[in-house]
Amino acid sequence: MLLACALLVSAFAARAAEVASRTFDIPAGAAGRMLKLFAQQAGSEIVFSIESIGETRTNPVRGQFAAREALDQMVAGTGLTVGVEEKTGVFSVRKEKNLPNGTRAVPVAASPDRPGPRVIPSPDETVAMSAFTVRAENETGYYASSALSGTRTNSKIEDLASSISVVTKAMLEDTGAVDLNDIFLYEANTEGTGNFTSFSVDRSGNIDDRVQSSPQSANRIRGLGSANMAVGNFATSLPLDTYNIDSAEISRGPNSNLFGLGGSGGTVNLNPAIAQLDRASARMQLTADSYGSRRSSLDLNRPLLKDRLSLRVMGVYDAKGFERKPSVDRTRRLTGTFTFKPFPKTTLRGTYETYNNWARRPNSTTPRDTVTSWRSAGSPTWDPVTFQPRVNGVLGAPIRQIGEVTALPAGLNPTDFPGRPSLYINDGRVQLWMVNRLTTGTNPNIPNTDQRIVSNASDIQKNRAATQPLFTMVGISDRSLYDWRSINFVASNWGTRKADTYRIEIEQSLLNTSLHKLDAQLAWYYEDSNSTNRNQISGAAPVYIDINERLLDGTPNPFFLRPFISASIPLDRRAPGRTDDIRAQLLYELNLTQQKGWLAGLGLHRAMGYAEGRFTRNGVLTYREVVLDNHVWTSATNRANGAAAGTANYRYYLGDNKGNNVDYAPPLSGVAGTFPLRYATNAGTASQAWVAENAVIGETPYQGNYTAQQVRTQGMVLQSFLWQDRIVTMLGVRADKSRSRNADVARLDSTTGLTDVSLANGGWSSWLERRGTTRTNGVVVKPLRHVSLFYNQSDSFQPQPTVGNLFGEVLPDTTGKGRDYGFNVSFFGGKLVARISQYETSEKNARTGDAGIIADRINNMEARNSTWNMLSWTRAVVIGRYQMEGGVPSETQIRADTSKMIGIDYDFLATLSTNRAVGESQDFTSRGKEFDITYNPTRHWRLRVTAAQQRAFDAALAPSIQTYIAQRMPTWTTLKDDQGNLWWNNPNVATWWNNNVYTPLAAAKANEGKPRSQAREWRLALTNNYTFASGPLKGTGVGGAVRWEDRASIGYRGSPDTDGIIRLLDPNRPVWDKSRAYFDLWASYNLKLYNNKISARVQLNCRNAFEGGRLQVVGVNPDGTPYNFRIIDPRQWILSLTFDL
Repeated sequence: MLLACALLVSAFAARAAEVASRTFDIPAGAAGRMLKLFAQQAGSEIVFSIESIGETRTNPVRGQFAAREALDQMVAGTGLTVGVEEKTGVFSVRKEKNLPNGTRAVPVAASPDRPGPRVIPSPDETVAMSAFTVRAENETGYYASSALSGTRTNSKIEDLASSISVVTKAMLEDTGAVDLNDIFLYEANTEGTGNFTSFSVDRSGNIDDRVQSSPQSANRIRGLGSANMAVGNFATSLPLDTYNIDSAEISRGPNSNLFGLGGSGGTVNLNPAIAQLDRASARMQLTADSYGSRRSSLDLNRPLLKDRLSLRVMGVYDAKGFERKPSVDRTRRLTGTFTFKPFPKTTLRGTYETYNNWARRPNSTTPRDTVTSWRSAGSPTWDPVTFQPRVNGVLGAPIRQIGEVTALPAGLNPTDFPGRPSLYINDGRVQLWMVNRLTTGTNPNIPNTDQRIVSNASDIQKNRAATQPLFTMVGISDRSLYDWRSINFVASNWGTRKADTYRIEIEQSLLNTSLHKLDAQLAWYYEDSNSTNRNQISGAAPVYIDINERLLDGTPNPFFLRPFISASIPLDRRAPGRTDDIRAQLLYELNLTQQKGWLAGLGLHRAMGYAEGRFTRNGVLTYREVVLDNHVWTSATNRANGAAAGTANYRYYLGDNKGNNVDYAPPLSGVAGTFPLRYATNAGTASQAWVAENAVIGETPYQGNYTAQQVRTQGMVLQSFLWQDRIVTMLGVRADKSRSRNADVARLDSTTGLTDVSLANGGWSSWLERRGTTRTNGVVVKPLRHVSLFYNQSDSFQPQPTVGNLFGEVLPDTTGKGRDYGFNVSFFGGKLVARISQYETSEKNARTGDAGIIADRINNMEARNSTWNMLSWTRAVVIGRYQMEGGVPSETQIRADTSKMIGIDYDFLATLSTNRAVGESQDFTSRGKEFDITYNPTRHWRLRVTAAQQRAFDAALAPSIQTYIAQRMPTWTTLKDDQGNLWWNNPNVATWWNNNVYTPLAAAKANEGKPRSQAREWRLALTNNYTFASGPLKGTGVGGAVRWEDRASIGYRGSPDTDGIIRLLDPNRPVWDKSRAYFDLWASYNLKLYNNKISARVQLNCRNAFEGGRLQVVGVNPDGTPYNFRIIDPRQWILSLTFDL
């Protein structure tokens, strides 16, 4: 903060020295364009008539001048004259007396005490600003004076009470930002992959690395959910890229005017670049960085018919590189857009974009460590033929499969997926396919002997269920085991996405007088996308060591002591999506400020009415790799989900048998072809025989679901400027009607055993309708010329799928509410603008927290998990009673008697379980302060400071879970069979309850009112750039950014019970990550080529300049020891070359 103050003080001093004059750099050119440029550089308004100045060309002006002096030089000898309005000081340029109703070119730094943009064109004017778009002309340095996100129309930010900031083109270029995560590094109250690690821990203690799987959604605004994304006020699913936008608007908190249906954290609205009618331009940019990234972009704008038709083409090829190899994130995008003005008051715009991405992204956290514990236990190994362990070279007694969890020595554990054969994959090739356990019969689907493969394990992995229920496996932090700087641990994962988008806008000026103005817009957006993702390996999966001395056939194990990853059946998730969105907007402006008498005091009013209809259809189709041909041990009627032997466990080997370390990355996931499965028949008998049976492995559909949604919206926004703009009010109301339905399109053909997931299969459910009305109300009061006070409140709602709680009650939709209040100050003609605000945002009935997971696990315990669940166990008891009496019960009798025993309706519980429609909700709250200070002391110096205090926490867990548990616990703990055996005493039940229900529920309750994971109370970013205008360094720019973040809570300690087991976390004993600072530096050089026809810019950025690469703890276990490590990459050098014609 001291550094920010010092820079501001120096900036004030610089400003004071140049009040009398300004630096101008205006080339010769068409008067209309050059006069607008003068208005920007002079910080003054200027009025002129397009018809009057015609084809006049003005003179160049370069150097330090007073505004009037510079303007006189521009028009000298051109036939134009300069005048000044006495009251306002506004310049006018004309050729005689022909300026009754001209065009006012408003500088971006217009004084806040003047009214907002009052463009009053003449009826035959050919150049007019659209009320539905914003232009780069409204930007100076890091400050933009207007935005669309507040009222859906071009509005001055100083007249908006909602929390909106604009990321300008200059900010994007200086910082080298190309995507959303780059932008979020420097904005207030935003977190992306550069300063936040999005991950979750499942009930088994496995970690889901969302930074790797979905980097564009791994973000938060105000510590809540990820950003809603929009382009031109249309909701979009495509990731942001800066190649085809003019600016990005960030609206924090709920904003019903812009995004009434969506998350309450905030929205990012992109202002797309459009075809310009008034100038031809060409830009090419080439970029490379130290991670191996290569990027090239092209932007061509060509007017084809003067002031009537223009075409613009933009394209980018972006191949992101990463420190961990092999990895890539390669994107090709192409945008074509046109602007057509068939009539002076009619504008038609059309845009088409194609998007193609293929990605093999690296892990952002380290894999789990099983090696360290295994070594500490004496590096035990295993003979699967004699089922004997060997510890420190000593062969132990045989260990039977029954009770092996506790009988196996430290460092050993049962293997994953023992019923599935394993594919041994090395160097990208399947080198062995063998069962993991033998059978005494002839069918490998029935493994029942003690001859089996086992795995090594960490202490937590082995003991978590019994003694460490709150612990998570520790990640590798030793580079001698895994080099997290260079090896992509999840190189098997890949994804691809293709999309085409279309956008058409028609704008019509229906009325334009000094009193009335009426504009209409009709717009359409269409998005057609399809993605495929195969994330077979979690970025935090364990690294195992193959500790089996022999294969099950008795031959030496060629993979003995080699590291590997164990992965389940790979799933391709294909997601076709379609969005069809049409909207109509009508803007009416009543301007009474030019009237005489008391009418002028009623000010100016803008009323916007809009209607929108959006239809979306999204599918999730999963495909599995399975055995496709017929065998005794496969299911001919259900190949994708039949016999266990028809699927496989994948073992990707990662190195040699020396050092127990990862030497190289796994290959791309995907196995197809004919391979021999090795299994034994009649194991343990004299007739035991080994079989190598060829089978065909390939991909086949598994499951398929579609969701369709229709949203019809009507809304209105009224913005009023009263008392000479001293009071600006805004009232917005929006009514949404949402209809949604689902379709399970998977159809199993029992004759072929294959599943079809075609949309033509239908199976649509009935439409479910949701309605909601949301509002945004705000007021801005300007008691002084340079000071304004504001207050805003808004809400949102998010239609959710039909899900019931454990009582069967339908959960309400998620809603959000927000409140912002504070003040703006503006000095030096708008060169220094500061906005300071206090906010509170709440999200109620959210389904993104732990509550829904816990409710689902309770339902698992009662009705879904294996044969030990309460419903199955009790049903067996009921059937057994009838059989003891020699009877055969009907299904009706079974269900009736079971319902009496369990104290709940059988059909209700079974239906709830079958539909998997169990969930719960919880509330989140974020409150704090936000600061956004922009200072552009000269055309060559720009500076911005953003800061935020954020206190985001889990507010309340739904009470119905505790109520349900209290009601059901007496039944759970007393339910018994006729031998007196309590269901509650079943070890499976006890383990499930302790690990998956009681412990996370207690942790969630304890965390109520406490900071959310990784929430940092304070953040600050200072961005600064200066370009030398004269002297030996002329054309050279230097700049940098300082990003500071407060300490963050990364977990809580817990106190052990009398038996030494930690079952509860203590919310009063947080573990903190320390505060951190990051520094970015850059330098640029501007030059002219080919007789000043081409402007060139060379820029070198160094992001995280003092970072050498390390691990950062982002999660701790209850004893305070780290378990999750984020990989912090070293400094990144970015070199870019830009050419403008």
